Amino acid sequence: SPGVVPSALPTSAPTVCEDREDSRLQLVHGKTCEFVANPVVVVSRTGRSVTFTVNQTWQVEKDDVLEYIFTQFSKGDQETCDLQEQVPPYTELTYTVDCDISGVAEVNLFIADEA
Repeated sequence: SPGVVPSALPTSAPTVCEDREDSRLQLVHGKTCEFVANPVVVVSRTGRSVTFTVNQTWQVEKDDVLEYIFTQFSKGDQETCDLQEQVPPYTELTYTVDCDISGVAEVNLFIADEA
């Protein structure tokens, strides 16, 4: 059975989020984003889908918001790129992603902050 563990290193992402017309995303090589708790948590899974949460645990100082969280995944035959702006600490976002024919669910997570 496939594992449901986020990759330790960034992977190359499909273009659905990167090619957005607003051009808010820019891949920065060699930069590490630190967090205080696991930002991706699997809530449930079946052979067809995985429900997970994205938790804003990167910027957690008092009143410190993260400018953008982009979550990219497949739902049916459609790629989705959800944008959340000005995300307060410990905000929890819930998504369900479809598995491919081999039972693997892939999610790309982008965060952006001017700080």
